[in-house]
Amino acid sequence: MEIKWFERLNNVIEYIEENLSGKISYKEISRISLCHVNLLQQFFTLNTGITLTEYIRRRRISEAAREVRQADSDTITGISYRYGYESSDAFRVAFKRYYGITPQEARRSKAKLKLYPQFSFNITVVYEEREDFMDAVILKEIKELEQKIKFEPQTAKYCDDLAGLYNKIKNYQKSHDYALQALELEPENAEYLRSYGNGLGWLGRWEEAIEYLTKAIEKDESKSKYYYDRGCLYLHLYHDLNMQNPTQGDTWNCEGYLKALEDFNKSLELEPANADCLIGIGECYYYIALSGKNITGGNAFAKPLEYFSRAIELDPDNPEIYFNRANTYAYKGDTANDCIADYKRAIEDYSRVIALDPNNSAAYFSRGCLYANMGEFNEAREDAEKALELDPDNEAYQNLVNEMLK
Repeated sequence: MEIKWFERLNNVIEYIEENLSGKISYKEISRISLCHVNLLQQFFTLNTGITLTEYIRRRRISEAAREVRQADSDTITGISYRYGYESSDAFRVAFKRYYGITPQEARRSKAKLKLYPQFSFNITVVYEEREDFMDAVILKEIKELEQKIKFEPQTAKYCDDLAGLYNKIKNYQKSHDYALQALELEPENAEYLRSYGNGLGWLGRWEEAIEYLTKAIEKDESKSKYYYDRGCLYLHLYHDLNMQNPTQGDTWNCEGYLKALEDFNKSLELEPANADCLIGIGECYYYIALSGKNITGGNAFAKPLEYFSRAIELDPDNPEIYFNRANTYAYKGDTANDCIADYKRAIEDYSRVIALDPNNSAAYFSRGCLYANMGEFNEAREDAEKALELDPDNEAYQNLVNEMLK
């Protein structure tokens, strides 16, 4: 790679740094890098392990965190708006997801927050064993903790922290093993019951996982995250079972969705500004609607749309929520007399997903399908080809491209 490439990337990083508290234009990034933004995204992800969009999100939350810790800086609300959040609640959700505490708690306690560093590219950039930047940081933390455990093997917290770190780098077996070790040291600890339950869940042992989350809830009924985690486990367990008969929606067992719905609602009751709970509730209603059952009256897809929209208000930069809402509009359109209006809303949301995550092949494919349904075949072909370019081994994408070429 020529040195000029790295100079352009550093110019892009400089532009991002100068505009963290303002508007960042991908058109301007494309101009600075002298290449199409999709190509830049691919190169950036290949060399760093994260998308450019995710890098910007992490840098913004880090700079916001820096200001939060300064007691004499702006109000929390002022900081949230300056860094692009539509409300202080949305900022609170993003901050807590990233740091584990709220901005208010961080300011009061002056907690030490790990800031995500500004990237710098040079010709000698190397990633040990091709681990991305964050994995390298986490691996360093793992080594330090494992050294501590050698001298303090009875410290359950070290084991639980290691379980969390191994989970972040997707080594789920190691995560499970350390969670079990922590629980064996302190079998009555609700947090360790929860960690071990989640460890079982990541290994696909859903029913056992639910048992341990239930035990955690019995120990402490005040924790929103315990209900949320169990709700996710119910959702995974029953959805996996139902997807064994994906074309037989009317035979789906909705019992698990209802159990998950109950847990997500309880979690939301305990933490009203939790976007993840709203997403979970939306997904439950969505799958129930797909099953052909209607537990709400009116259009079965209205409820998931309501909850996905509420989640977007709290977390407006999360492409997953727009994708979920787009899918819901698309299925609602399939069952509506005036399908075009819903298809257009779905296309708007898929376009938003692509703006936030330009390498999302599923969004291109789904939008292409809707364009085809609407008779807009040029747009459909472009999206199908782009989806296939991003995921060349996907048979469904290839089939759509072939259909468009007929």
